Parts: sequence; C-alpha cells; structure tokens
Amino acid sequence: TAPVLQSEKDMRMAFVMPAGRTLNDLPLPQSTQVSLTNVDWGEAVAIRFAGRGKQKKFKEAETKLRAALEKSGREPAGPALYAQYNSPSAFPPLRRNEVIIPIKAK
Repeated sequence: TAPVLQSEKDMRMAFVMPAGRTLNDLPLPQSTQVSLTNVDWGEAVAIRFAGRGKQKKFKEAETKLRAALEKSGREPAGPALYAQYNSPSAFPPLRRNEVIIPIKAK
C-alpha cells in the first residue's frame, strides 16, 4: 500500500498497488466513498526528501522540482502529488517522502 499519494487540489488519496495486480485481485471497499480505478500516471518527475511529511516541506520540495522542470524545458501535465512511504510512527530521519509531477510527453 505504499506510497500513499495525495493531491492538494482535491484532497483525494491514491494507494499504489504492486505491478502485475489487477482490480479483481483487490479486496472490495466497505464504503461507497471508496472507489477502485486504474490510473495511467504516464511520465513523471520526482524529488525525494526525508523527515516528517509536513505541508511546508512538501511545498519547498515542489518549488525545487518545478524550477528543475522549467530549467529542463519540460512542462507539467497536472498538479503535484505528495507521496509518503512510511507510517507516522517511523523514525523521522528515515522517512521517505516525494513530490511527483506528471509531465507532458515530448
């Protein structure tokens, strides 16, 4: 179930499943507010940082990533996603977080 991805814009969450799994392999949601769908993420760029996944740190990492993306001449294809890979009880310096931005195909 790692990473957990969250988009700031609409506050939806996505749980990424291992490659090779299909929707039929997954347990059915117990709530009507949960839906299972396939998503094609396409090509993306990411930047990683350690520590607690605080909003301020995600914004700082997103700013760095957007600057690098602009410098490379590539364009974003959607909003940034924030990924957290560890439980809240994990030792903060060992936590892995990422900002992921989908990019337009060349």
